[in-house]
Amino acid sequence: MVEHCTFDYMRKNADQLTPRLAARFVGGAHSLINKGTNARWRETLSQSDLQKYQSFVTKHLSEDCANWLATGQG
Repeated sequence: MVEHCTFDYMRKNADQLTPRLAARFVGGAHSLINKGTNARWRETLSQSDLQKYQSFVTKHLSEDCANWLATGQG
């Protein structure tokens, strides 16, 4: 069981573990489980994208939910 919870196992088996994601993403679900680091999206999105994201978060999420999404902490 411990082996199945490791990053390497989940990455190697992502398509089988999450078949709905595998069907929706180019490169399969394992492309989402890439490096095991958080917040990499900040280096990818433009300032306009980040503003759209923040607007969506403000409109649709509670403060606690938005904090969890941003930090992973409750």
